[in-house]
Amino acid sequence: MKPKNPFNRELSDKEKNVLLHELELDCETVQAGVQDLIGIIHGPQMAWVKNQVPELDTLYHALMNSVGLSDDVSSRPWFFPQGTKARIVTITGMASNSEVVAVLLNPLSRGGDVIEKVLHEGSAAQLTETLQNLLTATAVIPSMDLAQVAYAISSGQSGLFIEGVDMAYLIATAGPKDRPVGKTSVENILRGPLDAFNENIDTSVALLRRRVHDSAFRVKIYQVGTGTQTRVGVCSIGSRVKPAVLAQIELAVKEIHVDAITDSGQLAQLMNPGWLHAFPLAISTERPDRATMALFDGRVVLVVDTSPFVIILPSVYVDFFQAMEDRYVPWIPAAGVRILRLVADHIAALAPALYVVVASFNPGILTPPFELVMASARALVPYSPLVEAILVLVLTDILIEATIRSPKVVGNAVPIVGGIIIGDVLTKTHLASEVMLVVGALAAITQFTAAEPSISTFERLNKYWFLIWAGFLGFYGLMIATALELAYLANLESAGTPYFSPIAPFQWREALDATFILPPRWRPRKVVE
Repeated sequence: MKPKNPFNRELSDKEKNVLLHELELDCETVQAGVQDLIGIIHGPQMAWVKNQVPELDTLYHALMNSVGLSDDVSSRPWFFPQGTKARIVTITGMASNSEVVAVLLNPLSRGGDVIEKVLHEGSAAQLTETLQNLLTATAVIPSMDLAQVAYAISSGQSGLFIEGVDMAYLIATAGPKDRPVGKTSVENILRGPLDAFNENIDTSVALLRRRVHDSAFRVKIYQVGTGTQTRVGVCSIGSRVKPAVLAQIELAVKEIHVDAITDSGQLAQLMNPGWLHAFPLAISTERPDRATMALFDGRVVLVVDTSPFVIILPSVYVDFFQAMEDRYVPWIPAAGVRILRLVADHIAALAPALYVVVASFNPGILTPPFELVMASARALVPYSPLVEAILVLVLTDILIEATIRSPKVVGNAVPIVGGIIIGDVLTKTHLASEVMLVVGALAAITQFTAAEPSISTFERLNKYWFLIWAGFLGFYGLMIATALELAYLANLESAGTPYFSPIAPFQWREALDATFILPPRWRPRKVVE
């Protein structure tokens, strides 16, 4: 087929422009091929500066499409002394302007001649070494992966693109965008270190590094979430953790496929293989000292970027009632307090159900004076003890939720209005008996005695499980509900570890230390041989 003549008068102006552009591209391709051939013949050391590398503007537009055509992407053109063109790409607000000037622009101004000389006479390795020597940044990393470059720039690093070079250079210029190390906001500290994890994964890992000087301490970083690409650090001590447990946790992290991860709580839920998990299977803490002790106990700590809480795996049932203060005080009072927490947890779950059993099915088990008190208190209540208990417990949980979610300026008024006024109205109108109000208040208080808040959240619902069974079947229903819950707990696992461990399967020293707490010199030392 004969090519069209761009100077043909019969062609329109648009067709002429298209043909001229095509001819211009063909000429540039031929010229580039000739220059490539000359470079291969006369200068083999120049093979890394490839003319077939896309132009700088083409690379920049490809990067913009990868990062997103966003107005906060800043691109600054840069020219070396002999005219070689470069681009410096940053994200406004992610990269520190002072860092960009100090570690990138100023060194490029002073060493531009040296860089351009290596660019034309040296090799790719020499250019990388020269940039690493001239730039004062803590890290100068070459990369040929456009996706990696886009992720690094969106994380606060600066990207340096040089005309004719088939790689970009990532320079550490991220500014401080995280809050400083402060105190805990959820876990009350009675005794122990006051520092807490924050939203920066590097800071949180550094808080662990500050305490753990074991040579077997390892951190593996994964990216989770196709949209957020959140960094997740898997921390462990190789001489303490079982390889099978570590491998299972790492595999679970790798197999998470979601759009976004913004908190460690999401990660803990996604790592559970099933869907029917009422009890929490992972401890969440903001205390570095607790995470450190977990590492030396053979656990794995997961640190999630943008989250001030880390996850401890595996976690078993008794772990949720162990506070760090138990290790900082003499073991005898610590054992007493730990038993008190376990007793309070069972009171929170069983007290309303026991009230319904006694009031509806077996009032005769009480002594006559207590039986008269119960009968007189319920004499004018117009419905059954089950309905009465549900009414009081639902109002109590609504009051607790309102107290938690209300703004700080009105948060103190909510429990006063709810606890005093509503409770007084319930008794005066005989919608609930005084005994049931006492039982409801007792259940509300004891459910928050656990050392881990997540188990307290579950206990707010667990009491209804026993209450419904007791309301229909009395003591038999209470026993059935207990047996079903124990069977369910016995089948749970956390990272391959039985949820009732070390009680089932039984390990006597670990069980004593988990339930009562042993003296320091008697505590089991977990080391993988």
